[in-house]
Amino acid sequence: MNKKNLFLYSFVLATFICYLLVAGATPRWAHFLHRTIFDIVLDILVLLFVWAAVFLFVILIDFLIKKSRAKVIIFWMIAVLFCAFPFYSLRYELIVSLPRILKEELFDTYLRLKLFIYSTFLESRTENVQLFLKVLAIIIIGGAFLYLTYILSKKYRKGFLTVNVVLCCVLLLNLFYYNDRFKTTSLDTSLYSAKIYPLEKKEGELPKTVHIILFDAFAYTEDIFSKGEADIEKYKNFSKLLSQSYVFHKAESPGDNTATSIPKMFTKKDGDVVYSYSKSYIENENERISLYDTPNIFSLAREYNDSVYITGNFHTYCYDFKDWVSDCNDYPAYASFYSLAQKNFIEKIYNRFRIIKASWMPFLGMFGIEDEELFYKVPSLYKIGREHIDTYLWGAQFKSIVFDYQKFMRENNKNALFFTHLNLPHDPYSFNAKGETVADEPVYMESYPAWNKELFLEQAQYMDKVLGILLEDIENTADYDKSLIIITADHSAKNLSTVFPDTRHIPLIVKTPFQKKRKDIDEEYSTLYLMDIVKNYYESRDSGKKVDWF
Repeated sequence: MNKKNLFLYSFVLATFICYLLVAGATPRWAHFLHRTIFDIVLDILVLLFVWAAVFLFVILIDFLIKKSRAKVIIFWMIAVLFCAFPFYSLRYELIVSLPRILKEELFDTYLRLKLFIYSTFLESRTENVQLFLKVLAIIIIGGAFLYLTYILSKKYRKGFLTVNVVLCCVLLLNLFYYNDRFKTTSLDTSLYSAKIYPLEKKEGELPKTVHIILFDAFAYTEDIFSKGEADIEKYKNFSKLLSQSYVFHKAESPGDNTATSIPKMFTKKDGDVVYSYSKSYIENENERISLYDTPNIFSLAREYNDSVYITGNFHTYCYDFKDWVSDCNDYPAYASFYSLAQKNFIEKIYNRFRIIKASWMPFLGMFGIEDEELFYKVPSLYKIGREHIDTYLWGAQFKSIVFDYQKFMRENNKNALFFTHLNLPHDPYSFNAKGETVADEPVYMESYPAWNKELFLEQAQYMDKVLGILLEDIENTADYDKSLIIITADHSAKNLSTVFPDTRHIPLIVKTPFQKKRKDIDEEYSTLYLMDIVKNYYESRDSGKKVDWF
């Protein structure tokens, strides 16, 4: 192959590689429409850099492989492989564009092929089929590697093997250093069935504390929060707290989901939440603010010399707010994914290889790739298709967060702010109303009961029992009367949109110091201003002056 052909060949490969890096990471067309000149220049620089690297690589192969037929075969294999990836990632869009009859025929063919493959296994579970296909892919790639090594001349064969051994060693070393954004990525599954007990009463003078408890996907429902229609028997602990708190009936979350609402709650900054692997921002018409640098609830607590304790799900709390926390633990959503359930040694090793990708992703921030889609794709690690949240693991994660919260309360002996992001009552259905586990053993269920209002309320009843224990813990470890307690949510029950159509309508309960009576507030209020409530608390605590809370 002459140099001109190598030049064009390398350009085609580089184009597809850049698609995987840029378009593959942010597949939405809206993303490209909003890219700035700066982003486009960076993309061009990336293309030139990748093109140069690929060009050198193909020249190296052209130099090392002497047989012309072998060259053609290898070049075609590489080209087909790289070109197949983008088309594979667009397969859903391509299928949608096909005529209906052809789509039905393709679907029937797919089902027949799937049944045939499943029938070849003694135990036709999805993971067995997937594992077989992965092993088959490894065998094919390994065979191609051995063939490539064989056709190299003896002069370069040893050097080629040496380079690959070094690369393998680097990968193995990375197995012990991956995804440092989250503190805990592997769950203790035994906690799913563990009982939650109240903490022992502390002796002596107790500290004044702030407790922000955020329930994930908790909708405002009349059954719990209504003035006259609440079911007091089923939700005794919520009712007790409501009887001595401000109760907001038209509270709204500043975002439609966990990713967009919580950063705004912390910072009192409105705008688009933009995630990258180096920094995360809130961006509006007037400013672009880094979550690391802007004042927030936790930095406010530190200004008043309070300790700060955080535990929660989904967000990288410990990484984002490391400059302000006294102690912290956080869990990624993918810790509860079925496909990442660590069931034996081989699967643990394989999962480490998947998670290792997350530690490489920060480099994409150098190329100006910043989009919310990237944030969502870190947990799934570019795996095609929606990940499945496992019932058993989801319940184990909930218990882990509760036990972290209790540990922080037990160990704290000074004024402090506690923030706890509980992953329930977000589906899947993990506990019934009594707190009994839905799965009796770690079977890593691929399916769970269809989510509906009845299951949501049943799981909410268990949240009521847990809340009762946590309120007792606050009384046992802090000066309850002098403490501020806030109960809220990041968004409503989005997966029950037919029952709760307003995805931003959330509960907000605020128990201020020395408050003994319920006060209902029917005006609209956004938790974007949660920071104001905390600031009022600190100003009144230090000055002793009465505050007009709302």
